[in-house]
Amino acid sequence: MAQDDGGPASPGLNEDLKITDVAVPTASPQPSPSANTQPPTEPSPATLGAEEEDDDDPPPPPKPAPKLCGVCNTQPGKYKCPRPGCAMPYCSIPCHKSHKENHPPDPPPPPPPTSQPPSQTNTTPSQPNDPYKILLDHAHVFQGLIKKYPSLPSALDAIQSQTLPPPPSTTPSFLQGNNTRKRKEPPWSKDVGLRKGANALKKARTDPSDTGDGVREFCDAVLYLLSLDGDKDGPGKDKGGPRPLAERAVKEVGEEVRREERRVLEGLLREEEGV
Repeated sequence: MAQDDGGPASPGLNEDLKITDVAVPTASPQPSPSANTQPPTEPSPATLGAEEEDDDDPPPPPKPAPKLCGVCNTQPGKYKCPRPGCAMPYCSIPCHKSHKENHPPDPPPPPPPTSQPPSQTNTTPSQPNDPYKILLDHAHVFQGLIKKYPSLPSALDAIQSQTLPPPPSTTPSFLQGNNTRKRKEPPWSKDVGLRKGANALKKARTDPSDTGDGVREFCDAVLYLLSLDGDKDGPGKDKGGPRPLAERAVKEVGEEVRREERRVLEGLLREEEGV
C-alpha cells in the first residue's frame, strides 16, 4: 500500500485500538432535588435583637488585685492571720512566722461577771446555835421509834394540829347560832394554840396503848438529847438565848405531864382500894 508523502503515518488496519486508553470525560451526577431539602431560613427579628443586646452588655468588671503580703510587701497575700481583729495577709510560711513573732499580744479576755451577794432580805440568817440541831443529828433515834411504833407519826400529827388555827367553817352562820351559844371558845391565838397542844400531849402520854408508849418514849428522847446539847455549853452559858427557853418550855410540859400521870395513877389506885 502506497503512503502519502509528507504526512504522518496512519496506523494500519491490522493494529488494534485500545478504547480503555482514551479518557472519556464523564459528567458529574447532579443532586436530585429532595422533598426534605428546605431553603435556608433567615434569622428572626427577636434573635437579631437578642444578639444585639448581648453585644451591648458591658464587660464584667475586672477582679480586684489581691492585697500584697503585709510582711514582705512584694508577693500577693494568699492567707490571712487567724488571730481575731488582725486578718493581715501573708504569702508564705516564713512570712507567717515572722508576723507571728512580732504580733502584739492578744487583749486580755473580759473578766467574768461577778455574782452579786444575795440580799439579806431574801435569805434567812444562819443560826449557829440552833437548839434543835442535835435532834436532826440524831434522826436515826426517831426513825427507830417510828419503826417500833407505826402509829407514832399520826399521833404526833394530831398533837401538832391542836397548835394550829382551826380551819374556816363551811356551815352557814345562821345554823351556828345554837352551837356558839353552848360553847364559847376564845378566839385562836398563839397562846391558845400552845395550851391546846399541851393538853393534847398530856392526853397522848397518858394513853395506855402502844401509841401512848411511843409518845412517851419520843418525849423522853427529845428531853435527853436537849440535855446533852446543854451540857456541851457548860454552866457559864448565857441563859437568855432561844435554846434555854425551849428547854424550859419542854421541861414545864414534861413536869405537867408527869403530874397529870401521877394524878391519874393515884385516882386509879384509890378506885381499886375503894377509897
